[in-house]
Amino acid sequence: MKTFSLPPVDDGADNGDDGAPDRIEHGADYMLSAPGKLEFYYNFLVYSWTIDGAAVTARAYLDDIQEVSVFAAPGKLETPAFAPLLRYLQRRYRVIKTFADGGYQVRYKRS
Repeated sequence: MKTFSLPPVDDGADNGDDGAPDRIEHGADYMLSAPGKLEFYYNFLVYSWTIDGAAVTARAYLDDIQEVSVFAAPGKLETPAFAPLLRYLQRRYRVIKTFADGGYQVRYKRS
């Protein structure tokens, strides 16, 4: 796990929207059981990017809006192509996770 501070917003190419996703979708999944009992309810945002020709997504559950999970190989986040995506998420979330063997792993945490 790496810690980070908020990335600076400068007057150059990085204007705060640097790394913005191609699309943001809101979703909700739920299940009702008899007689109308709510079994689960997931309220979430899905971010979608295309980086180096590949689809990359991230999901944030609105019941814990301080963290986001990126569906990309952990080592890819350290590559230059992913730097704008990482800055974008660091401005919005305290914890950035990736999915790896054994489940979600914290990769970045705001100091």
